[in-house]
Amino acid sequence: MLSQVYRSGFQTFNQRLLPWAQSTALSRSHRVQPSAIRNGRSWSNIPFITVPLSRAHGKSFAHRSELKHAKRIVVKLGSAVVTRGDECGLALGRLASIVEQVSVLQNQGREMMLVTSGAVAFGKQRLRHEILLSQSVRQALHSGQNQLKEMAIPVLEARACAAAGQSGLMALYEAMFTQYSICAAQILVTNLDFHDEQKRRNLNGTLHELLRMNIVPIVNTNDAVVPPAEPNSDLQGVISVKDNDSLAARLAVEMKTDLLIVLSDVEGTK
Repeated sequence: MLSQVYRSGFQTFNQRLLPWAQSTALSRSHRVQPSAIRNGRSWSNIPFITVPLSRAHGKSFAHRSELKHAKRIVVKLGSAVVTRGDECGLALGRLASIVEQVSVLQNQGREMMLVTSGAVAFGKQRLRHEILLSQSVRQALHSGQNQLKEMAIPVLEARACAAAGQSGLMALYEAMFTQYSICAAQILVTNLDFHDEQKRRNLNGTLHELLRMNIVPIVNTNDAVVPPAEPNSDLQGVISVKDNDSLAARLAVEMKTDLLIVLSDVEGTK
């Protein structure tokens, strides 16, 4: 189970994402520029937490200084990290910085796993562009750009956006990791993959095989097919995969991860 949460604060990601930054290239990477501040959202002010987990031999990390020994790590990237301020399109500069640092740790021999959002935002951008292109010339001439955007928003259903955006999101990650000679693999999951015993074993085996081959699994909820969240449901103590926060927690426990790092601006992580 999850042990004590170590608060990492609002310091710059490049300096404070991982506690062993002083001994890795993370402490020397300062790729985030002031231009990363967009629509009031500052990359350096995105909160994150580090959650030490029980290691394979059953002994938890007692102090922050011991986190440098973490071998298997899950990094969860929230929507605030992956998307731009308008939630339409991806924050490429932030993603590139994160991929660079994850690649450094992967090449040091650690087993890195990413849980990422962003498919819906990427799909929204693509579908909105297609809708604008489908407008007639007369509509385009007699309607301002803002009005066209407002017309497009109601028809963009989240699951359709996820379906349209997931392939592009994964292609972007693959291109970035390739720059560091690292292979990435896509894993899309739903609740059933954790609650059905056979599917759970299959998922576990696939992830372990990818890690054995030095491949970075990039995990996301299969938002194109998952039903909408049901309020007031009785989970009976089970971690339900209704968003990527719970997915990251479920994955970290399932894979006996040493460390879970959550980057998010959701209330409750502050």
